[in-house]
Amino acid sequence: MISIVDDDHFVRDAVGALVQSLGYEVATFESAEHFLRSRRLAETACLITDVQMPGLSGLDLQSRIAADGHRIPVIFLTASQKRGSEGAR
Repeated sequence: MISIVDDDHFVRDAVGALVQSLGYEVATFESAEHFLRSRRLAETACLITDVQMPGLSGLDLQSRIAADGHRIPVIFLTASQKRGSEGAR
C-alpha cells in the first residue's frame, strides 16, 4: 500500500492516479493528522507526502512516524521554489 498525504486535492488525486496506474494499491489523505488517525499506517509500505501542509508538515509526519517505531520509506513532494532559483521556463 502506498499512502499519499497532500492538502492539495489536485496533487493528491494526480499522484494517486499515477501510482495506481503502476499497479499499486493507494490510500490518500488530506492531512498528516488524518493519515496518523487512519488504520492504513500499519499497511503502508511507502509514504508520499507534501512538505508544506497546514498542521503537521511532511517533515513533522516523518518524525512522528519514526518516533513511533515505524520504518516507512518517505518520498517528499514540494511545489515551493527556493528564493532566487531559476525554475522551469
